[in-house]
Amino acid sequence: MKELSSSNQLSSHDATLKQSPFLVMSVKRFVLLYVVTMGFYVTVWFYLQWKQYRKATGVKVLPVLRAALGALMVFSLFRKIDNGLKASGLNYQWFPIARGVSITVLMLLLVMGAFVPVEYDYTLWVMALNYICAGIVVF
Repeated sequence: MKELSSSNQLSSHDATLKQSPFLVMSVKRFVLLYVVTMGFYVTVWFYLQWKQYRKATGVKVLPVLRAALGALMVFSLFRKIDNGLKASGLNYQWFPIARGVSITVLMLLLVMGAFVPVEYDYTLWVMALNYICAGIVVF
């Protein structure tokens, strides 16, 4: 009887995931793609999230624009994800505001780092910020 109830729980969890307006992926996969693409995957991830949200809800959003403005749109995305978690009954404490602020600050620092004069070699700092950003997304 226990096996039956656990399979029913699994089925309801799978149904919740299929109805989710957001892309669900493992943290390991996200971090691997983030590291392999040297941080570019965050932009792709933003695009995929907004595209899935538009498809699931019918709300007219421009995924490309929202992905390009990821550092600014992260709060809107995280608020929608958090509201979706609460509506589905899943209790997951993930601190969306703290993550949004951290991601925004680090992304802005990385962009500003692109304008550092060539005579200064900040490659290690940029790489460190990149990996810190990956860690913030994971925590």
